[in-house]
Amino acid sequence: FVGKEGTVNYGGPVGTFIPATADVMSDGAVSSGVLYEFGTKTAAGDGTSRSIAALTSGKTRFLHLHVIAISGTSTPTITVIYETSAIGVYTDAVTRHTFIAVTAANIDTLGAQRAVLTATTSDTNGRFRWTISGTSPSFIVRMSEGIK
Repeated sequence: FVGKEGTVNYGGPVGTFIPATADVMSDGAVSSGVLYEFGTKTAAGDGTSRSIAALTSGKTRFLHLHVIAISGTSTPTITVIYETSAIGVYTDAVTRHTFIAVTAANIDTLGAQRAVLTATTSDTNGRFRWTISGTSPSFIVRMSEGIK
């Protein structure tokens, strides 16, 4: 869904992960979707492949990336892509979206990103992939996909 208004509360000691809560309301319809990844990421990785509906004419796929907390030194950075596959083994992977890289310096403006995909595709498998850099980097993230 698209959050129209809400509040976010966070706080904690310097140098630790920041606990956060959020209350969000939407004035639009909620799309069906799948939570792909939720948790701590410390190295590059391929997310779990999920079965997805083909994106047909008139449908929209929504991708969501939420970077909730970052720790590490030497500019810890996470870059996330979403890709699809017709056969599910990703030798035929097509990158459908690349999110803007998130760092501690831009988490306030880029920590929550949304992409809207409308190009039709018959691919029925999707996953998120990420690269991570920095010294001892750690990210708490949530990645999800929905279709309406």
